[in-house]
Amino acid sequence: MADLAVEVAGIKFRNPVLTAAGPPSQNAAALLAAARCGAGGLVAKTISVKPAKVPRPTMAVLDRGFTDFDVFYVVGGRIVRRERTKLL
Repeated sequence: MADLAVEVAGIKFRNPVLTAAGPPSQNAAALLAAARCGAGGLVAKTISVKPAKVPRPTMAVLDRGFTDFDVFYVVGGRIVRRERTKLL
C-alpha cells in the first residue's frame, strides 16, 4: 500500500484527509466515525465556555432569492465536557 503520510507545520498525519471544522466534526460521535473511516486528522468546531447566540433562521438574501448558510457558532463548556468523555 502507498504511504500517504504528510507533514504540515511540523505535525505528521498518516494521510492528507482531515475533517473540516463543521458538521463532519460537530460532536464526539462524528469525530470518532471520521477516525474509524480513516481520516488522517480531526479538526473540531470552535469551543468556548459560553455558547454563542445563533440567529435563526440561517438564511441569506441573494440577488435572485435566498440560500441557506452555515453560521459560525461555538459550543459551551458543559457540552465540551460531555463530548470529551466520549473521546477518552
